[in-house]
Amino acid sequence: MHDDSYAHAVSTIVNNIQTMADNMEEYDGHHTVDLGFAEKCEDSIFLSSLFHPSKLGGRPAWLRWDGLPKAEDLQCGNCGKQMILLCQIYVPLDLPAGGDSAELYHRTLYLFCCREGPCSKSSTFVKVFRTEKMQLSTDVNYDDTDEDELDQACKELEKPHNLCNLCGCVGDKLCSSCHNVRYCCKEHQATDWKNGHKKQCHSGVVSCPGNNNGKHPLLFNEYEIVIEDEPAEIKPTIDMSKYTEATKPTDKKMEKDLLKLENKKADETFANFRERINREPDQIIRYDLGKQPLWVSAENIPKRAEIPRCSCGSERQFEFQVLPQMINYLGVETTMESIDWGTLCVYTCADNCTKGPAYKTEFVWKQDFSQA
Repeated sequence: MHDDSYAHAVSTIVNNIQTMADNMEEYDGHHTVDLGFAEKCEDSIFLSSLFHPSKLGGRPAWLRWDGLPKAEDLQCGNCGKQMILLCQIYVPLDLPAGGDSAELYHRTLYLFCCREGPCSKSSTFVKVFRTEKMQLSTDVNYDDTDEDELDQACKELEKPHNLCNLCGCVGDKLCSSCHNVRYCCKEHQATDWKNGHKKQCHSGVVSCPGNNNGKHPLLFNEYEIVIEDEPAEIKPTIDMSKYTEATKPTDKKMEKDLLKLENKKADETFANFRERINREPDQIIRYDLGKQPLWVSAENIPKRAEIPRCSCGSERQFEFQVLPQMINYLGVETTMESIDWGTLCVYTCADNCTKGPAYKTEFVWKQDFSQA
């Protein structure tokens, strides 16, 4: 390789490295990304509908009781089985109330998915719902309630709403024997019978299903999701000495370097993903409202036109993403046929519309590590 060509190649590599660093710095900007981490809760009753939890797995802690998603709304788009709760995120917002005032709304996003591994290869295995309700001075505060009374309060809160005794979603089928519990589908009824309802069926004593710290045969393991700020970037020092004439590489080495830095954008994208994740390797959620997801691959990144508008007509914006590390907490087997994803990116109504259904369907974009 001639000296002029070599100098040009070195310059190209240096410029590409600087561009990568600038892009990472631009991504950081001056805003904070919120990270979610899975932590065991001493008593899962504190992750029930009595409170406003952010959590992984278990039964959904419904924020409001009118217009709950129906069983047919929660069927997998591939196998048709009932989806179960993957996670829910509580993110209250101040919404305009007219004039210069604003009203505080409770707001929760629910992500449901199919448990079947093969179904996770398709984006129709997952759905997301958004709901909100105004915060009122009459809202019951259970924080000071005695723990012995919480189980009864949970039963009283849930019982009028005909929830599936297994998954906690709407159930329109009664147990034919005791007529005390409901189910959303035959599969959940059969599973719950084996899981303990057989003993309870004629006893007349049915505990609150949400207050169960044991391993569940169908639901994902339950954890609280706690939120922390993302740590600041540790900027790497680029040693330019290896690109000087004194350490001039061979032509073949130079060609490989150029190939990696100029033609392997996917590698750069994953390298950036890995660097950001390595700041806090246990993170399972990244919340960055109105910004951009942290993509795992340069492939299958949606264009603006591929993010459908909300039913109200407003555009949707990115709100949060689920990382593949969450799979480690679900309690499922990790095989080639297990549930899997690169990242699940949730887009919600930019205007956060409140009219219409109580639980509004939002949009999830699924990206894998490789589209091959």
